[in-house]
Amino acid sequence: MMGTSSLTVAASTYYKWVDKNGITHYTQTPPTEKGFTATKIKAKSQRPTNPEEAQKRLNQNRESFHKAATDREKYADMTAEQKRQAKLKETIKKDCNQAKLNLDTLSQNSRVREQDAEGNFKYLSEDEHANRIKQAQEYISNYCNKP
Repeated sequence: MMGTSSLTVAASTYYKWVDKNGITHYTQTPPTEKGFTATKIKAKSQRPTNPEEAQKRLNQNRESFHKAATDREKYADMTAEQKRQAKLKETIKKDCNQAKLNLDTLSQNSRVREQDAEGNFKYLSEDEHANRIKQAQEYISNYCNKP
């Protein structure tokens, strides 16, 4: 049995044109003045057809808005140095996650290949493999376990 979608797609036609002053207009009717060429634009929007789906989407939008507002407030009172430190901390966190992932991959696989700048693949030698494990461990030790 096929499921039914709870969304409908509504399409509207708009016209985009630029007037003699260089101002771009978007209207539902083409320009009435002569000498203007309008580009027809089809705009689509999806609207839920049932109240539960509408409420779910509304709640998701509210959560996204609240998170964005919270983030703005969090950074609004920071000095430039605090913002730089926060950004550095986020970058280190991402790099730590990548180093841990790399270490897991290297530890679980004795044959690991990598892609060079030209797109060619090569397998790491035993020495390269051991060196990459050591590098990942050092990075994790130096940066990932710091508060």
